[in-house]
Amino acid sequence: MEQTGIEGQALAAWENHARSWDSTMGDDGNDYFSVLELPALKRMISGQKRNRALDLATGNGLVARWLAEEGFSVVATDGARAMLEHAKARTTLWYEEGRLDKERKISFELLDVTNKDHWAQFTSSDNLLVRCCFSN
Repeated sequence: MEQTGIEGQALAAWENHARSWDSTMGDDGNDYFSVLELPALKRMISGQKRNRALDLATGNGLVARWLAEEGFSVVATDGARAMLEHAKARTTLWYEEGRLDKERKISFELLDVTNKDHWAQFTSSDNLLVRCCFSN
């Protein structure tokens, strides 16, 4: 089911902004990523068993690739199909260039986080980020 209202407008904006976002974030992210997000991610995975991770709103796949480098099997999701296409393309290039070991698996799935019907397949307690965010 396609979103309408503010949710649909937000997804449409990301569809239209995907190329620019991918270009801006590139392979290494921006200052926000390196100064704030990456240190928080490092703390979040510290001591965690390297199993599976769920990357919400993956954008160009930056965090998904980082998690894979850290040993996780990653399901990278985004509500914008264009974002997923950029993430897949950049990740494929990393595999081809040998920047990411082919044993480090990343799958890509469409997930609109504002649509509760999209969540059922992703709420396994085995997913690191779901466990961190949603468990009691």
